[in-house]
Amino acid sequence: MSQTSEIYQDKPQPLPLHELLSRLLKSEKTSHRHPLPIMGTLQDLNQAWERRPLLDFINASLRGIGQVGFANNPITGLLITLAVFIQSPWVALMLVVGVVVATWTAYLMGLDRPSIRNGIFGLNGALVGLALGTFGTWGNGTGNLLWVLAVIICAALSTVLMQYIGLWMAVYLGLPSMGVPFHIVTYSFLVIALYVPQPFFELGTPPPFPNPAESLDGVSVLSGLITGIGQIFFSGSLVSALLIIIALALCSPMGALVAVLGSVIGLVTGIVLGVNLNVLYAGLWGYNSALTAIAIGGIFYAPNRRSLLFASGGAFGAALIGRLLSLVMTPLKLPILAMSFHLGTYACFVILQRSLSSLVPVAPYSIA
Repeated sequence: MSQTSEIYQDKPQPLPLHELLSRLLKSEKTSHRHPLPIMGTLQDLNQAWERRPLLDFINASLRGIGQVGFANNPITGLLITLAVFIQSPWVALMLVVGVVVATWTAYLMGLDRPSIRNGIFGLNGALVGLALGTFGTWGNGTGNLLWVLAVIICAALSTVLMQYIGLWMAVYLGLPSMGVPFHIVTYSFLVIALYVPQPFFELGTPPPFPNPAESLDGVSVLSGLITGIGQIFFSGSLVSALLIIIALALCSPMGALVAVLGSVIGLVTGIVLGVNLNVLYAGLWGYNSALTAIAIGGIFYAPNRRSLLFASGGAFGAALIGRLLSLVMTPLKLPILAMSFHLGTYACFVILQRSLSSLVPVAPYSIA
């Protein structure tokens, strides 16, 4: 705490970007241009449930799930949970445990209430639950209470890291921490599980592809495009992916469209580079590009032709970064997770800040 005080004494008091964004959202009025009342960010709901602790907590947790895909809408979070449940009830349970623990930890730490209420501190816990739930099903994790305990510990740590890393990155780098805490705790867990002799956590190999592909097929390419968005939430099921796209569109139709654009760019890049078709059809080359496109083209910058152009370039860059990271991570038996999304998006932030200051950052864009 003393280090934080020194920062504030030496400089003006900048808010961490996640707090700034949440406060901008707090003042946002619900748009009546949406065809459905459940669309947008539903900030009126935040105000209505502010003094109803249980509903407020459920609202914050569901928003935390949606925020994984930059969708600040509790209905979106509920539909995504259903989508994950369709593919794997166990992973869905771990998702709920992760986001609930992360959100509750933020309350216990007395962190910024608007940030908590808008799901900012829940998103890393949700990712922890999704990742450990998924990797656990490959080994001895399904139904194993030790894995649940691991999610609880890692999700709580992600909230602590979100607060302090978020402050440091905002003050010194001018960047949002996004999923950095998730990567720190998840990679720490995976390294321990893989390389530290212990009898508790076993990581198996990913399941084989159900229908091995030998040549390009239009239907499979379309399926890979859709599941590329589902893989944002570790979901390779086509039905789950379609439901996730609908969920994202409830919060921001523009965000969902840009996500599709990013997935297309990632998939096409993989085809051009000669990536294994099974990997492409599973959507594993779409999700990082989709996230990068959403961040640049529809969230941190208001959508226009220039931001969409940079979003496309960022999606392409994220795909290339993913290729390079896989060369390093695969021999280590580690997944790249969303590392290429973060590196690609941060590179875009730096370039835009220095060369195109006319693209002004805005609160998460929620109206098509």
